[in-house]
Amino acid sequence: MLNIKRRHCAALAIAAAFVATPLWAQQTLKIGAINPYSGPMALYGNEVTRGYELAVDQVNAAGGLLGRKVELVRGDASTPQQGIAMVEQLVSRDKVDLFMGTYLSGISLTASDTALRYNKIYWETNALAQSLIDRGLPNFFRSGPDGGTFAATSVATVRNLVAPAMKKDVKDLKIWLEHEDSIYGTSIAEAQKRQLEALGAKIVGVGAHSARTIDLNDTVLRAKQAAPDILINNAGIQHVAPVDEFPEDKWDAIMSIILSSAFHTTKAALPAMKAKGWGRVINTGSMHSLVASPFKSAYNAAKHGLAGFSKTVALEVATQGITVNNICPGYVWTSLVENQIPDTMKARGLTREQVINDVLLANQPQKKFVQVEQLAALAVFLCRDEASAITGTNLSVDGGWTAQ
Repeated sequence: MLNIKRRHCAALAIAAAFVATPLWAQQTLKIGAINPYSGPMALYGNEVTRGYELAVDQVNAAGGLLGRKVELVRGDASTPQQGIAMVEQLVSRDKVDLFMGTYLSGISLTASDTALRYNKIYWETNALAQSLIDRGLPNFFRSGPDGGTFAATSVATVRNLVAPAMKKDVKDLKIWLEHEDSIYGTSIAEAQKRQLEALGAKIVGVGAHSARTIDLNDTVLRAKQAAPDILINNAGIQHVAPVDEFPEDKWDAIMSIILSSAFHTTKAALPAMKAKGWGRVINTGSMHSLVASPFKSAYNAAKHGLAGFSKTVALEVATQGITVNNICPGYVWTSLVENQIPDTMKARGLTREQVINDVLLANQPQKKFVQVEQLAALAVFLCRDEASAITGTNLSVDGGWTAQ
């Protein structure tokens, strides 16, 4: 949080220099903060704005910017159209001097265009699509990372972990890229493709899907044509509610995305693996593949089903050089965990800190969240020949949760 605060303080100082004049020296500097404060992305918008607010408090405590007190005015935008409306509203009603935002690239695209019409600076702190910069808008500045930075992390994983684990050179890898069809997802995928091709990797296909889709049949068919050696089923969503209040559409979506999708992708990938006499299927289960927690009936059911599915397929292909395993993490610090905190607060009547310490980590003896890098290292090991005798297992990575 400290780095975020420092970055936002620097952004505020530079932005103020653009809008300050002697005439305004004693007036309040109003900054419109365009972010999603409601809807499915509200957690992220609110957390980003906490960083803004810390920076504003620090700046005001030090006397403001160029003699002006800073005031933050929120504008709730969850879609590109709402981004346009919020900019217009904050300019006409609240008389803001400049804008900051927006976490989502699609909103940043339209909101910054609208800000230009009103001759207002737009300082982007989070949205990372390269197309935001490529437009060359004179009012647009960005202080955060871009899609290339995000892509470099995954490309480094392929180069430094995946290729060595498979005992292959990067140039011998065939890679399918699947991404969300937003400008955010497209920007990262384009950077991944450029960086991987620069290393000599062969990109056998690029697919795009809506973040809201639960039907990935087209994606599965395209990936099947690429004849993958390794399949990792890692899709997941969550919803927290008592079973008698659990929305039926949420139940169907969770079962489809976690369990049914694993069936469809595995069915599509196995023929090529059988033909080659080698393959790896790695399913991402959960400690909820082995134990249960209240208010998560669909997630528990789907993850238990994934454990049974993994064992069944492992037995079916045991003599064909293919292994099938189910990695069962405890609580991993990801967006899926973050997103369920508000629902758990509501369901149990607890504060955020109580949910983290007394619910999420209550049964995790190490009292630490599992890290994504730890799970990636295990997945890489399962792809090695040294792991060829490990199949049909549930591998717990849960800080001791299921040892109790």
